[in-house]
Amino acid sequence: MASPSDHKYSSNADKNANQSNGHIQPNESRRYNPWGFENPWSHGLCNFHGRIPNFRNNPDCSTNLTQREEFQRARVIEIFPSLAQEHLRLFSLAEGTAVFDTIVNLTAAGNLHVDIVVVASVVVNPISGARLGKGKGYGDIKYAMMRQLGACDDGTLVVTTVHESQLLDDLPSSVMTEHDLPVNVVITPQRIIYTQKKISYPKFINWDRIDNDTMLNLPVLKEFKRLQQLQPEKLN
Repeated sequence: MASPSDHKYSSNADKNANQSNGHIQPNESRRYNPWGFENPWSHGLCNFHGRIPNFRNNPDCSTNLTQREEFQRARVIEIFPSLAQEHLRLFSLAEGTAVFDTIVNLTAAGNLHVDIVVVASVVVNPISGARLGKGKGYGDIKYAMMRQLGACDDGTLVVTTVHESQLLDDLPSSVMTEHDLPVNVVITPQRIIYTQKKISYPKFINWDRIDNDTMLNLPVLKEFKRLQQLQPEKLN
C-alpha cells in the first residue's frame, strides 16, 4: 500500500501544449500524449490515442483490487466500460461479485447500493484524486445518474486502474468541475494508492452540458429524463 506522498511523477505535456499553435489546450495535450513518451509501447502502453490506455500487465491491477478487504466486502460493483478494465470485469464475475450495469438496468439502480465504482482514466493525480478521461464525460454522467437514483453515495468507493506512467502529480485540481468524478483509490500493477480526495463527487446531471451527441451515445439518458419527469421529488 502506498500513500500519495510516495510519488514523484510529472509530465511535460503542458510544456508541449504551450508550444503548440494554440489549437491544443493543456488538458487536451494531456489526453493526446499525457506522458510525453516518444514510444509509449516501450512502457507497456498500447491503444492510447483517443481512448483509455490499455497496458500489458493490467491483470495485475485486478489482482491488487480483488485482494483488498473493500472488494471482498463488496456485494455490488459497477465497472464503467473500457478495454483496460475488461479483465477486472471477468475476474470480478469469477469471484462471484455482482457486477451491475446502470445502463442495462436503470430501474433496478434505485433498489440497490453499489459499493465500488471503477472508472477509467487517461491520467490521474494520485494525491488529489483528480483525473482526466477521454473528454466526453460519459463516466461522470453515469456516476451522477447513479447518485440521483440512490445507487451510490459518499460511502461508495471510486476506483481507477492505471499504468504507473499515467500518474501525474502535477495534474491540477482545477481541471475538475463540480460535474467531474474524482477517485478515492488508484490501483496500478505495482501498488494501491489512497488519495486525499478533496474534490467533491458530482451529485446530479447538469442537462445544460448534455448535447445531442451525448444523448445519441448514451440513450439511457432519454429514459432517465423520463423517470425524472415522472418522479421529480425523488430524482431532482
